Amino acid sequence: MIQKQEARQKQKLLLSQFQRQSLAILSLDVIRLNEFIQDSLANNPVLKTDKHNKYYSEEFVSFENFTACKSDITSDLISQFHIASPGTTISKIGEYLIYSLDKHGYLDCSINETAQCLNVYSKQVMIALKILQSLEPAGVGARDLKESLYLQLMRRENPNPLALEIVQNFFEPLANRQYESIAEALTVTIDEIKNAAGAIQALNPYPLQKEEINTHYIVPELLVYIKDGEPVIAPMQRSPPLSFVKEGIQEYLAEAKQIIAAIAKRQQTLVKIGTYIADVQRDFFLNTAAPIALTQETAAGALGLSSSTISRAVNGKYLQFKNKTYPINHFFPPRITAGSSREQIKAIIRSVIGGESPSSPVSDGKIARYITSLGQPVIKRTITKYRQEMNIPSFSERYISL
Repeated sequence: MIQKQEARQKQKLLLSQFQRQSLAILSLDVIRLNEFIQDSLANNPVLKTDKHNKYYSEEFVSFENFTACKSDITSDLISQFHIASPGTTISKIGEYLIYSLDKHGYLDCSINETAQCLNVYSKQVMIALKILQSLEPAGVGARDLKESLYLQLMRRENPNPLALEIVQNFFEPLANRQYESIAEALTVTIDEIKNAAGAIQALNPYPLQKEEINTHYIVPELLVYIKDGEPVIAPMQRSPPLSFVKEGIQEYLAEAKQIIAAIAKRQQTLVKIGTYIADVQRDFFLNTAAPIALTQETAAGALGLSSSTISRAVNGKYLQFKNKTYPINHFFPPRITAGSSREQIKAIIRSVIGGESPSSPVSDGKIARYITSLGQPVIKRTITKYRQEMNIPSFSERYISL
């Protein structure tokens, strides 16, 4: 009897260890997963790369060959632009503009020059520029200091109207500290002018100067493609397939089997969630409609998984559709409560517009209805106001025949 109890306890312990490892591996993004695999290959003598697997490639073995998505400030801006861009042509113009930024983040080319160089319309360049100027950090893509400061002020939750007026119409007097003449022209007190000047001076005159060059990786693991008029999910093999030597120390064999099983379970879970997303968000993939207000809790119930499993699975993971890469969390927008900040609403507006097609842009009215479905009642006029504050072109201006 005692031996049976001990066996049961050991079995439960092993099961618990496997579950913990599975959850830990599920939480890893693909880069950290490959680091884990390399460490496991180095430390477990019976674990090996399966060279007979059809997905095997030497590039997976060397981490240095897996850094194609290495990103600095420039490629980070390009990544942001691709998420916000309405189409291929605009994305290409955006990349050109980003590569034309000087070290401070100012644009070093004119609209007409760019249009002539790329053989596109000036209107298209302006659309790309407005998108660039809506990215982070605030002020990037400005053509001079004045415009950069104005863009930064407009990005604030409660823009100072006096500071905006000064930057727009009294920039030179401000630079020369002619506070009295500005106060007289605007019929306000000198103290009010000084307070506005303080708000302006607190801005960053060089948007990229203080930005650290952080290296990060964005690698999609799921691919969405259209087949027979329906969105289909396929896994993108991003890790070396593993197998194990059948003879060896039992401890290493058990560990190797557990690692392989946990990695397989991770991919199965990702594909399961991706398939659910493709089904629920069908109109998004087929018609570039705004994503449905899907929650992780809803997905968990539909898939028979826990909410924490969904959260671990989607965090830091990416999905590729056509020429864009989306964080999987893009399809699980957080529910927002009435009275949410304008910055939250603006972030959702950018996200929705980022997923649209140039031939089927999303109207302000549709965005308003979508955000209302997330729990924040909002009217079309508010969406129009916030969109204009972010320098995002209107529905008709974003439409381009490509």
